Amino acid sequence: MRNPCPETEILAAYLENNLPLELIEQMEAHLLECRLCRRVISQAIKSESAVPDPIIHRKSLS
Repeated sequence: MRNPCPETEILAAYLENNLPLELIEQMEAHLLECRLCRRVISQAIKSESAVPDPIIHRKSLS
């Protein structure tokens, strides 16, 4: 039987590398079994890389 999908906050924390090791291991085990969560993670990574970094103007740093 498959583990239930993690809450949205857990998925976000996983993407931000902000989970304890034990939860990372559980998340990765879940991702091996769950196509839906793999798709969510993949789409989040793709959309994050499509967003340009904010431009910092030198005048605002003065």
